[in-house]
Amino acid sequence: MHKKSSLNQKIWKKPKIKRDRIQMMT
Repeated sequence: MHKKSSLNQKIWKKPKIKRDRIQMMT
């Protein structure tokens, strides 16, 4: 779970477009 949190934080730091794509995937 901790590793996933770290990955999520990295994703949130990425451009908004990537965030939108990730949100659609989750």
